[in-house]
Amino acid sequence: MKVAKLHVRSLEHEFLFEQEYVEDVACSDDVDRDILEELHYAGPYGILPKDVAARLKEYGLTPWKVTRRILRMNDKLDKLIGQKVAEKRGKGWALTTF
Repeated sequence: MKVAKLHVRSLEHEFLFEQEYVEDVACSDDVDRDILEELHYAGPYGILPKDVAARLKEYGLTPWKVTRRILRMNDKLDKLIGQKVAEKRGKGWALTTF
């Protein structure tokens, strides 16, 4: 497994990842997909977890749960292709540009 991970990381400039692929790999449910959608709409400056939780109030999320879900998605994608879905921008989160 380590060999495959190193191989993908060394060739990451050769790959173009589609949005659907990233969502399939990183997201485990519709809540994760909706969080990514909110991050997408926030733009390059990002959005605070409390604002994501407020916009997705139908799921009953807290800011802490939003942050934990983003970190979990980052871990899943990092293990597979060595990239992160989102990164911290101040106190908020924004999608990465890869």
